[in-house]
Amino acid sequence: MKEQTGKTLNHKQIKIDWESMKRDWRLFDRLMRLESGIGWDPVNKSIVASSEWWDEKIKVDKDYDKFRGKNLEMYQTHYVALFRDYVTVGDIS
Repeated sequence: MKEQTGKTLNHKQIKIDWESMKRDWRLFDRLMRLESGIGWDPVNKSIVASSEWWDEKIKVDKDYDKFRGKNLEMYQTHYVALFRDYVTVGDIS
């Protein structure tokens, strides 16, 4: 890992980062699969939603703010391969 990233991480640091990535994946996946009233901008690779919609989502979980107006290509490109078949999203019906 040090060779690829230039960082030396111990097992605990890697586990913390991994768990953080899984949480981000769950939020992203839930947004993309379960939410209504949003769209997808294929050029900017971002979620299209009104300010009001975002404000309501962020009230539920402040971590949703990390997806607002951001290029989310890494979630589609890398996180899907890492987590889609292995992480329980916890959909609520």
